[in-house]
Amino acid sequence: MGAQKPESKIDTKRRRKLVLELRKEGLLYREIAERIREQFRPSELPKSYDASYVGQDLRRALQNVESDLQVEAQEMLRMELRRLNELQRAMWTKAMQGEGEAVDRVLKVMKRRANYLGLDEPDELDVDMGADPETIEALMDALQSYPEARQAAAEALDNN
Repeated sequence: MGAQKPESKIDTKRRRKLVLELRKEGLLYREIAERIREQFRPSELPKSYDASYVGQDLRRALQNVESDLQVEAQEMLRMELRRLNELQRAMWTKAMQGEGEAVDRVLKVMKRRANYLGLDEPDELDVDMGADPETIEALMDALQSYPEARQAAAEALDNN
């Protein structure tokens, strides 16, 4: 009996894709392992392919999906920034000559770019703590030994 040939990267990629599809269908890890063993030759699988391998495959497949999404999002950002650059370039001369509409357009493009790049300060958020009176009382009791912290908490609660 010959040694088992190591699985190829193509087999691994195909297997992980199928694992992800089967999991999306709602199959349990054990059921997925059975399906995988039915659809792949032993030489295409890790030795003793079981539910724990399914878990590993699923984690890796999800990591790859997340990584692919990040790459796609970065490419979309680069594309949008290129478009903004082209728009600004088209309006720049008129804006520099003082044409009001062109100035407004350039400023809008610049604002949009700053927004994409996170250059502006975030808008202030109005947060409703939604704490019930018992929770607030427990918090204030816990801060009894810390008068400055208790005062700061009281002021923060009053501002909400």
